[in-house]
Amino acid sequence: MSRMFADDQDTIHIVGTLSAEDMRRLLPLVNGAFQLRDKPLTTLTLAFDEAATIADDDAVVATREALGDALAVCADQNAALRIVAPPALRRLSTTG
Repeated sequence: MSRMFADDQDTIHIVGTLSAEDMRRLLPLVNGAFQLRDKPLTTLTLAFDEAATIADDDAVVATREALGDALAVCADQNAALRIVAPPALRRLSTTG
């Protein structure tokens, strides 16, 4: 079970065991972070909880795709993407 939610500090929090379906829900949250703002967003942070895990190989692929999509949205909006992740997830992004 996972949760994703945005706060008012330009951060999307990601908590729990992430499935491929969970990661496919990230893009609408990223797009939503840029809408209905009084001033442009300059940095969007994706904050993975320290206990966040990836459920399986399909979720690994979906996570990589979701992060690439999030980066593309930020680039289109001239904003930086900051990813805060526990060591296990950081290693995941550099293997495979």
